[in-house]
Amino acid sequence: MAKNKEILKSKRALMDLPSVKSAKLIETHNSSVTTAWGVNWSEDYIARDILQNFRDANKDDINSIKVNVKKDDVTVHGEALFNLRRLFYVGSEKGEGDIGQYGEGFKAAMVSMIKKGVTHPISISGDKAVVIRVGDEIDDTSLCPLVYDFYKVNKHEGTLFSFSTNNPEMKKAFTFGMKHFWYKENSLLGKEIFSHNDFSVHQSKEENGYVFYNGIKRADIKKIPIVINVGKKYAAIEKKIDSDRDRNSFDGKLQDRLFGIFAQSGIPYYSKDACYYEILKLAKPVWEDGGGHPLLQAIGKNLYGIDKLVKTKTLFSDKYFAESQSRYNPLNYQEWYEEYPQIRQTEKKYEENGKIKLPGYFACFGVPSVSLEIHSKNVKIEKEIEQNETRSPNRKEQQAIDFLIDGINELSPSFGSLYKNIYSISYKIVKSDDLLGQLKEKRGYWDKVVYLNENLFSKSFGEILSVLLHELCHVFGGDGRRSFSDILTYLIRVSIDERNTLDKYALLWKDYKISESDQSTIALLKPIQNTLADKITEYRKNLER
Repeated sequence: MAKNKEILKSKRALMDLPSVKSAKLIETHNSSVTTAWGVNWSEDYIARDILQNFRDANKDDINSIKVNVKKDDVTVHGEALFNLRRLFYVGSEKGEGDIGQYGEGFKAAMVSMIKKGVTHPISISGDKAVVIRVGDEIDDTSLCPLVYDFYKVNKHEGTLFSFSTNNPEMKKAFTFGMKHFWYKENSLLGKEIFSHNDFSVHQSKEENGYVFYNGIKRADIKKIPIVINVGKKYAAIEKKIDSDRDRNSFDGKLQDRLFGIFAQSGIPYYSKDACYYEILKLAKPVWEDGGGHPLLQAIGKNLYGIDKLVKTKTLFSDKYFAESQSRYNPLNYQEWYEEYPQIRQTEKKYEENGKIKLPGYFACFGVPSVSLEIHSKNVKIEKEIEQNETRSPNRKEQQAIDFLIDGINELSPSFGSLYKNIYSISYKIVKSDDLLGQLKEKRGYWDKVVYLNENLFSKSFGEILSVLLHELCHVFGGDGRRSFSDILTYLIRVSIDERNTLDKYALLWKDYKISESDQSTIALLKPIQNTLADKITEYRKNLER
C-alpha cells in the first residue's frame, strides 16, 4: 500500500507538468545508489552536471538549450532525444569531446538534489519519462535507495528535465544556465583582451569573472570581470578532478595552481605590459581599497624581481604604495635586515598621511615601495662612488695591460684572441681593497668590466698575471661555477706546458712594471678609507642635509 502511495505521488508530480497530458507507469526499479552515498555537491555543481548532459546531447546546437526558472519551478529543454535508461546505469558511452566519462554524474546530482530538499526530479524524452524518488529503507539497514519510475507519456519534442524547489541557491545556479560552459555565444563573454598558447582572456559582462577549464566553468574570480579560458588539459589538475567526487577541485590550492599556470604560460612576453595593464584595470574594484587577489598574486610571483613595467605603472596614483616584503624587494639580505626598522617606520607614516597600502606583490606592477626607494637611492650613490672613486687606466697602466694581454695571447691563442678580437673588455683602476672587493661582488654574469687594484702594477709578474687571468675567466661565470673553474684549470695546464713563454714575459715585465715612487707622482684617486656601505651611509646623510 505504501508503495502504491509513493507511485501515486510520483505520477502526480509528472502530471503536474503542463506539457504532460497522459502518463502510464511501465516499470519501477530500485537503484543501487542510496541517499547515504557520500557525495554532497553544491547547487552550482548540480546545475552544471545536469546541464552538461544537455550540452553533450546538443553540442551541434547549444543555443537550442533553454533553461526556465519561474517561481519555484525549474525546467531545462533541449532538442536532442536521450535514452533515459542510461540515467539508471553506471558507465558512459560519451565520446572524446564530451565531458564526464564515468556515468556517475547524474546519480550524484540526484542524491545531492534530494539532500537539498528536491523530492521528484523528472526527465522526459520523446514519449518516455522517468521520475526519481527515495524508496523505503532496505531490510536491517538505514539505507534508502533511489527509485526510478519509468512512464510512457504523450510525445514531447526533444528532452525535458524538471523539478520544483524553494532553495534560492539552486534556482540561482540554474538561472546561470548555459553560461556554465565555454562556447563562443556564451553571454558572459565581452571583447577578447588577448590570447596566447592555449589560453584566451575576455572581459566579463558581469561584475565577477570566471575560469573555464576543459569547456566547463570551474572557478569564480570575485570582483574582477575577466573570463579566462584554459583550452589545454594539465596532468596534475586532471588527477585531482578524477579523485574528487564532490567536484570541489578548483577551490583553494588547485585554483591557485591554475592561476600560476596562467601567469607562466598564458600571458605573451612580447606584450606583457599591455596585458597586465588590462587585467589590473579590470581589477580596480579589488585594489582601490587596498585589497589583493590570488590571480594578481600569481602574476606578481611570476615576475622575477621588480619588473619595470611602464603602462601598468600609470594605473596607480601616488596615494598607493606596496608593502615591502622580502620576496618582492630588490634589497639583498643584509640590506633588508639593516633597513627593516626604517622601512616599517616609513610605511606607518605613509598610512598616517592617508596613503593606501597594497600587498607586496604590487611592487612588481610598478607600485612604489619603501624598499624600492631605498634601493634606488643606494644604486644612485653606488654609481656616484664608482664614477668618483674609480678611474680608467693611465698611459703606463694601459701599456702594462696591453703587454699582459699579448703574453696571454701567445700563451693560449684561443683564449687570448677572445680579448683581442671578440670581447670588448674595459678596465677600471681602484685604490681601495674594500671598494674593489665590493665592486667585484656586485658584478653580474658576463660582466665585461675588470677592476684592478693600482698597487698590482708594482707587483711581480706572477702576481699581476694571475689576478688578471682570474678576472678574465669571470667572463665565463662566477666563482664556483663549473664554466669558470674549467677555463681556469685549462689556463693552469697551459701555463705549465708553455712555461718558456711565461719566462720570456716575466723577464720583459721590468719594462712595464710601475714602481711605487712612480705611482706617487701620478694623479690618482683620493684615498678611500671606508667600505662601500659606509660611503652609502655618508652620501645619504649628505642628501638628507
